[in-house]
Amino acid sequence: MLRKISPQKLKALYLQQEGIYEMLGDIMLDLNLIQKKPEKKTNLKANKIVELVNDIFESDVMANNQRKNTVFGRHAAAWTLKKYTNLSLSEISTLCGQTHHTTAINSIKKCNDMMETEAWYKKNMDIICRELDFYIE
Repeated sequence: MLRKISPQKLKALYLQQEGIYEMLGDIMLDLNLIQKKPEKKTNLKANKIVELVNDIFESDVMANNQRKNTVFGRHAAAWTLKKYTNLSLSEISTLCGQTHHTTAINSIKKCNDMMETEAWYKKNMDIICRELDFYIE
């Protein structure tokens, strides 16, 4: 059975806990036990990112086929959405014409691999990132 707690007391307890976690995080940062993650830039619309990827890779990530340019575009779109948005993997999968969040994870890994091994792919990704960075700043 729950005790009756006034809304003011509940809020005070919440704020106290929140402060403790913030303090604990600061201590752990100082001791180099954790690293602070940079905040993602979120003023870009996900569908605009997908459109840009489609333009650069001359693909349609939502197409129901396995053509090379479509697959490369899907990988690039998933990686770019992960980097520039706070979308979940399930949301990224949906925007990339995929059905499961694990497909987005695989696409992001494939994109990283392609950028390391294929100069043309890295060049296209650099173009996308420069374009997006321009609109963010």
